[in-house]
Amino acid sequence: MDTPSQLKAVVDGLIDVAIIRPRPDYPDDVLTRVIHQEPLRVALAASNSLARQKFIPPEALVNEHFIAPQFDEEAGFADLLRQLGSLAGTDMKPFHKVADFITAMSMAAAGYGVVLIPESFQRVTVDGLVFREVEGYNERASLVVAYRRFEPSPSVKAFVSALDEIKS
Repeated sequence: MDTPSQLKAVVDGLIDVAIIRPRPDYPDDVLTRVIHQEPLRVALAASNSLARQKFIPPEALVNEHFIAPQFDEEAGFADLLRQLGSLAGTDMKPFHKVADFITAMSMAAAGYGVVLIPESFQRVTVDGLVFREVEGYNERASLVVAYRRFEPSPSVKAFVSALDEIKS
């Protein structure tokens, strides 16, 4: 489920907990906690000339076609891409919009563009794909747990509490 669908399902009581990308705001009856943060990288084809660099200057990405996963909203990775653009002195927008990170990575490996992606995706092996750091770009991708403010279930409360313990 995408993030808006998960939030609606939490509010409607169809699911108890959602693990989602952060939003600028949430429904009044939903509480959230950040449970994970990690650096971002650029994933690109090994054949891309930028792949020879260990660190890519933001300005070098200006003419690249960004493949943007989960880009149906003006939040989350849309904000992160805008922040990267401001570092490069331009407005970076997605060229290809796709539903998920795996599709984005596959397209990048095939040379269709580059992906701004959480560092943990380096563990997913896609032939012909490399990951590089962007110089001076220190934004982080986050995940939050979302749950009902007045959650009656002891199991859900225990789950959220356990996430807090794991994070610490």
